[in-house]
Amino acid sequence: MKHYLLFSLTAVICLILSPAIAVTQCVPSMYNMTKCNIGTGNNNNSWSASCSDGGSLSIFLYGSANCSSDSSSRGYGYKDMLTISSTLTNNKYCWCKLDRPYPTRWLYLYDASTGEICAKNCSEKCATTLQTLQGYRQAFAHTSALYR
Repeated sequence: MKHYLLFSLTAVICLILSPAIAVTQCVPSMYNMTKCNIGTGNNNNSWSASCSDGGSLSIFLYGSANCSSDSSSRGYGYKDMLTISSTLTNNKYCWCKLDRPYPTRWLYLYDASTGEICAKNCSEKCATTLQTLQGYRQAFAHTSALYR
């Protein structure tokens, strides 16, 4: 009986205190990342990469890619939601977003000559552009929920 009471009391205390001791993960800033490598398995709608600051900080990134009928009139434009046309040929504008470690808005990347080419290449382009252009990595930081 003593063990049951002690176990029950311990369980109740854990349930009460668990929200107060939740784990928080600190994520390095995308501004500090100078080198990125694309992950394997980038497919039609997802991509991954690992980035580092050249020293001890590193971060794993997982994102989404989508072709839309929405274009952007400026460099790295962003949107909260994309319009997807029911006609594949109209969806020729490639957009990327970061899902983990923190969510971002959709970030415009490029317009393909056709919707079919966009669907085939968009996720790979998201990963390789993130790998090669620091300005694109920094643009992701500005589209995150932290800047809204």
